[in-house]
Amino acid sequence: MGSVDWLLVVEDDEDTRETLRDVLGDHGYEVVTAANGREALDLLAERPAPLPRLILLDLTMPMMSGWQLATHLQEHHEYRRIPLCILSATAGLAPFGLRSLRKPIDLDLLVTTVAEYFARH
Repeated sequence: MGSVDWLLVVEDDEDTRETLRDVLGDHGYEVVTAANGREALDLLAERPAPLPRLILLDLTMPMMSGWQLATHLQEHHEYRRIPLCILSATAGLAPFGLRSLRKPIDLDLLVTTVAEYFARH
């Protein structure tokens, strides 16, 4: 932790969270994980700058859902510029006009999507 380029995976399913961390880590990304929206907000508050380059966000989670986290991020200026990519079992579900990846996640598409976000932002 501490490099400029990192991303946050917010996913309540431990196996999925670990798989995403491992796959993206194998491709050279620094990945920080959170099990729910509340934990993600705590991580963002505790971790020194810079902000993550991308947040991969599950929508259905306990404590604070992805919907609630996305809304909170959009309402707070310091977090509004962090790109979000939704992880969803529902095809094409993309609140706030965001891109989404359908679960189960195609890992090749995941790596390509993250690379595209990092190239653009």
